[in-house]
Amino acid sequence: MHQENGSRGPLPTHPQRIMMNLWPGTGVDGWLGPFTYSGQRTATYDWVKYTRY
Repeated sequence: MHQENGSRGPLPTHPQRIMMNLWPGTGVDGWLGPFTYSGQRTATYDWVKYTRY
């Protein structure tokens, strides 16, 4: 696991959040098809990349 140390530029100094979600596609049955899974819904992410604009 890589931990950023500021070697590629200044690190943020204000509290921030990265928000991610798991979307089952509810409400778009016309092009996605009906969502029928009834088990537990979770998301697992191996890594996340943030690119500053």
